Parts: sequence; structure tokens; C-alpha cells
Amino acid sequence: MREFKRARKAKKVLQCAFTIVFLLVWVNGNATIKTKHVLFIGNSLTYYNNMPQTIQKMCDAQKLNIKIDQQTFAGAMLCEHACYVIDKDFQRHRAEKGEVPNGVKKILNQKWDYVILQDAGSKVLNPKYAELSFEPSLIFLDSLIKRVHAKTILFEDYAGQEYPRQICFSKMSLNLYMTVVPISSVSNYHDLEGDYCSIYIKKSDDEYAIIKAEFEKISRKINSGLVKVGYAFYTFKSQHPTIPIYQSHSDNHPSLQGSYLIACLFYKNITGNSLKNTKYSAGLNNKQAQIIRDFADGIK
Repeated sequence: MREFKRARKAKKVLQCAFTIVFLLVWVNGNATIKTKHVLFIGNSLTYYNNMPQTIQKMCDAQKLNIKIDQQTFAGAMLCEHACYVIDKDFQRHRAEKGEVPNGVKKILNQKWDYVILQDAGSKVLNPKYAELSFEPSLIFLDSLIKRVHAKTILFEDYAGQEYPRQICFSKMSLNLYMTVVPISSVSNYHDLEGDYCSIYIKKSDDEYAIIKAEFEKISRKINSGLVKVGYAFYTFKSQHPTIPIYQSHSDNHPSLQGSYLIACLFYKNITGNSLKNTKYSAGLNNKQAQIIRDFADGIK
């Protein structure tokens, strides 16, 4: 009788042990298949050559549970994503009472893991634009991103090609884009006449130095991630001058190679993985794609 009881007890212990092991395996298995959701907010510097879709294909090829989404409009500044309603015809107006800006709606309507913010190229060279538009927009959008428990990642701008140049904004346009001083409260409209201009930029070294300082400053302020696209472009074009990363000499949009470089940088940042096992080349020849992947792997 005692032997029978011992056998029954041992059987129950084994059943409990198997149950615990099964639950641990099930929990661990389900934890590993949790999908990461990534959102890009920006403009054509993001969507050119289907860059977000390239990241998606790189993730799919490695069987990673990552879903890439985007809200990108031609020429859109972050202040427009933050404060404006943009319709299907890309007509835009400042959100009025009862209206929700596109960027606000997109961020709050879903649970994200990462939200990448990309502003209109080179405008941060103008210190007034950085002060009145770029920084307030980032701080506001970052507050929404934190509300949905996601991580903000900044898409560092990259330098242009033609020098010398100067970035100017009319005082009126800056006040319209990010109303720090509402137009209606300005008693003397002559105060809004004229332009805010950057210094003359003489070479890409000078331009990237300004970009680097601005992005590092705001990244520290909001405690965000920072993907060094600007640094990558700055160094890649000197190390690999025969591989074009701009659309053309007069067009600062990324070429297919440039977009692939950007995709590699974000793939590495989002996944935490090296690019060594990544073979998707987005239509580039294997040699060029390998050069770009190896280069991106070396960017810290």
C-alpha cells in the first residue's frame, strides 16, 4: 500500500514538473515572438527609394518580428506633423479646434516601440528655425511618444553639396510654422518683416559641425536615441567617392545607395544586430551592397 502511495505521489510530482516546464517554454516562446512596431515620421528624405520598406525586407529576410510603418509627406517639417492637418492631396493647414494633427493622431493611435523623427533637410542650420520650430516640435512629439511608452529616435540630418550657401526664413513664416509668438498678438507687423538667416556655410565640414552640435544637444535634452545619418554620409563620401549617395549633384535626396546606407543604419539600431548576416541588397549589386553594410556596421 505504501509503495502504491509513493508511486502516486511521484507521478503527481512528475506531472507538476512537466506542467511547469511546459509553461516556461510557452511563456518564453511567446515572449520571443512579440512584434516590435516602428514608426517613421518625416518627409521625402525618409521615403525616397522606399527606404522604410527596405528595412522591412531586411527584417523579414532574417525572420525578425518587426513591423515598419511611416507617416511621410513631401517637404513636411516636424512642426507640420505636430501642428498641422495634411489631407490626401497634401494640402495642409494648422489644426483648428476639434482637429487633430496627423502626427499626433498617428503616434497616439497605436502602441509603438520606436518612433523615428526626421525633419526637413538642412533647416537646422538656421539657429532661429532650430529655436522656434525644430526644438519645440521635437519636444512636443517626444512627449507624445513617451505617453505611449515608446522610444524616440532622431534621424540626424546630413550635409548638402553646394557651397557657399545660406539658409534664410522670413520672420512671418517661422511664426506661422511654430507659433511661439502668435501672429494675432503682434501689434507691429513690421516686427515680422525681413529674414532670419544662417551664417554662410562654406563647406560640408562646417555644415556637419552645426548639424552634429544641434542634434546632440536636443538628443541629450529629451534623452532620445540618435542615428548618425549625417556622420555616415559625411564619412562615406570621402572613403568611397565612387559610390554616389546623393540623387545628383543638384539634388540632395539620397540615391538608391544613400537610402540603402540609411536603411542599414536604422536596421542596426532597431534590431541591435550586426549586418554581417544580412543579404538583402535593395537592387544594388552585391559588391556595393556589401561595402555599404560593412561601412554601416562600423558606425557607432
